[in-house]
Amino acid sequence: MILAVGTLAVALAVRDLRRAPFLLAPAGFVGGAAALALLSLLGFQEAGFRHIRLSRTVQTREDPDFGTGVRIPMSRTLAPLLIAALAGGAVYGASAAAAWYLGVGEALLPSGRDTRGGAMVMAGCAIGSIAVILLFTVTRFDTTVSIYRDGVERYVRRRILFSTQVSRLFLPWNEISAIGVGDIGVRGNFEPGKHPAIDLYTEFVPDSVRTLHDTDHRITLMAHVLPVEPNTLLALLRKLHAEPEQRALITRPDAVELLRPPPLFERFRAARAQKTAR
Repeated sequence: MILAVGTLAVALAVRDLRRAPFLLAPAGFVGGAAALALLSLLGFQEAGFRHIRLSRTVQTREDPDFGTGVRIPMSRTLAPLLIAALAGGAVYGASAAAAWYLGVGEALLPSGRDTRGGAMVMAGCAIGSIAVILLFTVTRFDTTVSIYRDGVERYVRRRILFSTQVSRLFLPWNEISAIGVGDIGVRGNFEPGKHPAIDLYTEFVPDSVRTLHDTDHRITLMAHVLPVEPNTLLALLRKLHAEPEQRALITRPDAVELLRPPPLFERFRAARAQKTAR
């Protein structure tokens, strides 16, 4: 539905561009169409159309301390998508407000909302979108999970303005007591809408390397920001933890294939079967 409305906005932009002496209406429709198109991509992801294939960013790596392993860096698509969608929304809101005050392009405001109050609301939405964009630009969050024959490494770097916090922690397999679904959920195992996370339980986690979701005896891998299918990553970690003889698989040149997700419709069937079992 969002994608259909975005397509309609493009048609309206072309129409107004041909007949309107002002560019505010076409600019507004183009901004609104861009925002809706990008939000539709996020909607498809929320519906389960994600991780269709193995990401090229997942690669084998050679570490001087831990040997050969698989490196899983943070996905770089979510923040740019949100920033672009917010920028499109800001253009629409600013164009709608300006067009109303100038007396042109009232079609940018819905019927019954083409009033001073409606224009002020759109201006406020534009300002709010710009503020959130600025927040995204001054805040940066990086996380990387690396899997080795001897254990799991998590690297987290958080920057807010000029303040930077770095956390690097390596957990040997024999120091991990259990691997479970995170408190904020792994999609497919917990209720819909919760962000996928994986918990690694250990004897003690020092304060210096903890992040927001860690505790004294648990570190959390934020699987929802990684470019791999969460249940596939969870299954691999559990396999390597429970079967020491299988850990050599992670040193093979094709080790990244261990994280290749099952076909999309196979996952949908498994999800339906799980819901039926409940």
